[in-house]
Amino acid sequence: MNAPQPIHVLVPVDLGPSSEAALRCAQTLGNAFGARLTLMYVDDALTLQDYDDIYAGYREIPDEQSWMLADQVSQWARRIVGRDAKYDVLVAADDPARAIATAAARRDASLIVMGTHRRSGWDRLMGGSLAEAVLHRTDRPVMTVPKEAGNAMAGIVCPVDFSDGARRATRTACSVGTIFNANLHLLHVGEKPVPQLAQRLREWAGAALTRHCNVHEIVARGHAAAERIAEYASSVTADAIVVGAEQRTHGERAALGTTTERIMRSAPVAVMSVVRPFTLSASMVGAA
Repeated sequence: MNAPQPIHVLVPVDLGPSSEAALRCAQTLGNAFGARLTLMYVDDALTLQDYDDIYAGYREIPDEQSWMLADQVSQWARRIVGRDAKYDVLVAADDPARAIATAAARRDASLIVMGTHRRSGWDRLMGGSLAEAVLHRTDRPVMTVPKEAGNAMAGIVCPVDFSDGARRATRTACSVGTIFNANLHLLHVGEKPVPQLAQRLREWAGAALTRHCNVHEIVARGHAAAERIAEYASSVTADAIVVGAEQRTHGERAALGTTTERIMRSAPVAVMSVVRPFTLSASMVGAA
């Protein structure tokens, strides 16, 4: 049997405050997983936006420009995580969302960790969200980190509705929770109460479920569900929300559930959206 591949975390950065929070969170995860970190900076000035259909796409910037930008990223990162921190730096030229998704696929990243400005309303309509654009282009788990989020992992909320996406999210939440010895909150979200919910959830989740697990239920749907999930995470002082994301391909792009996107926009904590879960080796879990 092949040995499990090491965890590789891709961290897109723009050298701003939200990227600082994302880098600190990625370092916490990287230290716990024994993961390799790659910091990625995308220069979109060379992207031919008006000729997107014929543009050759993602490319790594060569020679002197690449070295200069990579050194700028390294100097910025050292101020945040210290000179002894280990990471690679990747510089690319392309549309940022496309570049990040391409790099994640080419380098077989296990997880993408990136900052989010939590824009909403008119600001989001005009400016868009890079994190959401990346989610539409990749099947890798994406953790979005608002600038006010901490980097602890003592409490994790995982919304479930007994779907396949929720099962993938639960597996990932259990793995991360085991590594950090975190308190896991399974939060059932539905339009009506479920009889014997705790027993059914434990049977559904199976052996992966951690012993530090609470079960709670909220009855809501649509926009209200996302708001209630974010409120619950705040009420239990959770550090992260792990949510399943269903990806339905339409040409190049994919459509994700609006609840997933709304949680990502409104939650004051890190949100990991899971389309395809990453797995931790037995030795990682055993060491925890």
